[in-house]
Amino acid sequence: MGGENVILTYCGMTHLGAGYIPEINGEKLDLEVLAQHGNNLIMRDEGTGEPIQQMYGTRECDGRWSDNKMQAWPTFRMPFSAYAKAYPDGKVFLNKIVPFSKNPVLWLWDNIVEIVFLWAMVSHHRTQSLLTSTMDVDDDRLMRKELVWGFTIDKDSMAYTERYIKEQGNIINTSTGGRDIVAAYDPEYESVNIWYNDSGKPIKKIDFFGKSDQGELKRVETVKAGLYWFVWINYYPESQLNADGVVNTEFEHLFGPA
Repeated sequence: MGGENVILTYCGMTHLGAGYIPEINGEKLDLEVLAQHGNNLIMRDEGTGEPIQQMYGTRECDGRWSDNKMQAWPTFRMPFSAYAKAYPDGKVFLNKIVPFSKNPVLWLWDNIVEIVFLWAMVSHHRTQSLLTSTMDVDDDRLMRKELVWGFTIDKDSMAYTERYIKEQGNIINTSTGGRDIVAAYDPEYESVNIWYNDSGKPIKKIDFFGKSDQGELKRVETVKAGLYWFVWINYYPESQLNADGVVNTEFEHLFGPA
């Protein structure tokens, strides 16, 4: 995309798709799915054998705040009908099940896998229970499965809910990690988006594409769009929520200080 080699990772247990340029310190990575832990996808770099967390984009041995990490690619979430309207010429990747007439064994296998996956993921999405109890942090500021838009700047972490942004008139001007940012909901494209605001002035109006009353803004590339609250807060336990000012130090013994 834009001349860059980009991968998109997805974890149904996390409800998260995240984009990265698969390189660390200029070294290209050959990634494959390894496992899950903490209800999040773990990949392995075939070159080094090192596991890499989807949430951090860093090798496990380097830790979450390491400068040795994959460059995050800005992602966002929206219904497909809104995507088709925003990008009428956009490319869509669809993994279709092979027709029965071409390969009945593969057709049967793919359908069984699809049914099992949906059976597990739909119930996971609709209840507050966990598929696997591999979490270190539990934070009751939200229900476990409420969706949040979490992001980090420097070593500050913040998460917003769509409902909160709507309650503020669809736009919030705030600062995180020493940067002014704008969190906005676009009702036309049904999408929450987080932007850097380097204009020096509050933003009063902005659309889905980043065009604002103070010029065009750049997306915050670290945004994890619409993932479960219980997963986000497990990896960023000090995270503020909806600009509440709460910074939790209870779990520093697990993660180290932010």
